[in-house]
Formats: sequence, C-alpha cells, structure tokens
Amino acid sequence: MIHLPATFLIDLQALYPKQWVPSILSNLPKFYVEMSSDPLIGSAMGYFGQSHLDAYTWFRSFLLVEAFFQVPVFVIGLIGLWKVMTVDMASRVQSLVAASTVPPKTVKQD
Repeated sequence: MIHLPATFLIDLQALYPKQWVPSILSNLPKFYVEMSSDPLIGSAMGYFGQSHLDAYTWFRSFLLVEAFFQVPVFVIGLIGLWKVMTVDMASRVQSLVAASTVPPKTVKQD
C-alpha cells in the first residue's frame, strides 16, 4: 500500500503528459532526485538532459510494466488482504512493522 503513492506521484510522472500533473505535484520528483541523486528517475524525467533521457529509454519501459502490471497486482493483493484481514492479523502485521523499524541494541555500552 505504501508503494502505490510513490508509484503514482513520482515514478509514473515520467509517463504522464505534463499538463496532467499539477505544478505542486510536479515538484515531487525534482525534490526526490535532488535528495537521492537517483539516476533512473532523474533520467526518465529528463532532468539530466536529452542524452540521458535517450540512454534510459529502457527504464521507461520498466515504468510501463510498473503502471500496467505491478499497480493492478498491488490493488488485487490489497483487496485480497482486506477481505481476509482480521483484527488479530492486523495487530500482528503492525507488530512486525514496528519491530522492523526499531534498531536492535547490538553493543552493550559500559
């Protein structure tokens, strides 16, 4: 579920016509690329010039796969999880997520 907003708001903007994207949202990929120096998204968006845009055409084909295969599979999976999710399962999933975000204490401080 967390991946879907990133997909629509950052990754797939390279495929949308520019006039479809409000200016406030068109700044998200710029911010992301400035923050991370991601050569894939930066090149697919054309931030690094035409030569990079042409060189990373293969990555734009991966974005098409993401748009037309991965997104529908995510949605189908979310629907399936929603139908079978119980309160007990939800609390266990939340516990796993919380446990994975807390760094383990590996060194004893004296």
